[in-house]
Amino acid sequence: MIHLEKNGIPIHDCFIQSDFASEMDKIIVLIEKRYGPLDPSYSLILNFHPGSDPVTQPCKKNKTIKINLPDYVLNTKDLKAINQKKLQFAHEMVHTISPEDDTKELTYLEEGMAVVLSEEYANFYSNPPDKYLNARNLTNDLLKFDPEIILKVRTRNPNKTISELSVKMFQEVVQCIPTELLQKLLQKFNS
Repeated sequence: MIHLEKNGIPIHDCFIQSDFASEMDKIIVLIEKRYGPLDPSYSLILNFHPGSDPVTQPCKKNKTIKINLPDYVLNTKDLKAINQKKLQFAHEMVHTISPEDDTKELTYLEEGMAVVLSEEYANFYSNPPDKYLNARNLTNDLLKFDPEIILKVRTRNPNKTISELSVKMFQEVVQCIPTELLQKLLQKFNS
């Protein structure tokens, strides 16, 4: 289920709801193809707010995930802004795969997955800050061993969040992945 809000107030504009529902459906198909299923028990709230920093706020207690996006993406006709909207929306949607109440639990792998998938979905490369660039590069290095490695590991470990995956879980699927690469990917991103 998806709910749209602007500054916490519900949006009832059918065009905006349809546009974001359509985008969300496409993103979910791509996420599940690349990385495996999202948790269907969560409701998604898109909140548009003044400002420029998109953020995902899961709440396990209420089974909701709030994605905050800057409000300028609502009615823009500018192609660069439209691509940025797609990029930000897809990036934040990746974090709905295995919601964590505490963003300190996010790993380089999850942030890398979000950057890689969002750039694929938006069909352009972003210029992320160095930390995100590092996460993207590490994730791309992992995917060179097997483009479906994340999907395979998650399929074998369906009750684990991304932050609970281990070096051993990856090496059980593809033995030749360097331990050092996996250790870097599984480090906490916000530590």
